[in-house]
Amino acid sequence: MTTYIFKGIVLPERAQITLFPPIKLVVMNKATDKVKFESQLSVNRNQITCWVDTNSECNLDELLDLKNEVKAHISTILAIVGFINGCAYDIEITQVINKEKPIDYVYGIDIPCIRERNKNININDKLNSLLSKVSSSDISSIYLSRCFTDLIMAMKNPIDTGFYCYRAIESLRQYCKNKYNIGEDNKSAQWKKLRDITGYAEKSDFEDYIKVVTDFAYPIRHGDIIHITDSQRIEIFMKTWDVVEAFLEKYQDFN
Repeated sequence: MTTYIFKGIVLPERAQITLFPPIKLVVMNKATDKVKFESQLSVNRNQITCWVDTNSECNLDELLDLKNEVKAHISTILAIVGFINGCAYDIEITQVINKEKPIDYVYGIDIPCIRERNKNININDKLNSLLSKVSSSDISSIYLSRCFTDLIMAMKNPIDTGFYCYRAIESLRQYCKNKYNIGEDNKSAQWKKLRDITGYAEKSDFEDYIKVVTDFAYPIRHGDIIHITDSQRIEIFMKTWDVVEAFLEKYQDFN
């Protein structure tokens, strides 16, 4: 067994919480029915310490997947506590330590593939451009706001990345429905307008391009659970950002 220590914090800090004695969990691999890892979680005045024992020899990418799984299980514990006491907690996992490897890694809050994708964009110029779109008096602009907030939720919630990215794309479909007075029941026309704006002439081309997004969205939107790796998240992010950027660049041409 290799032991990793994950450190983090329960937010907001003004809502003090302590969980002691430590909570022990055994996480199974559903595919093999073997133990994936064992964990022991303590929270002392909102400071998280989680010891994780695993047989896996984790490289940095695998360690990121492990961190996401650990965060998901801690989030579940805090969701149960919140269900009991009526508090909505959030958590951050900030650091992982292993003295044998040795590993002492502090996690950033950025999604590296998105940061790299947009590294040459002037933030102030882009912000002002996008604010003019979401601040419009047009009621349809609320769907653009929903799109951005869902993309942030996708970044913050690894296991639900596909769900939130797909809902962000669906917010753009809803924008098309309202902006162009397309009937509520005519979803095919709504999707066609979105494809026209983003440059996908054929329905199959668009569906094929975002298939990885829908594959990870549909099970979760119906209450199921699906395992997602960091490499799969990268693909979902990049394709979703492509669609959203294409829409934001072109939709005013269709007004």
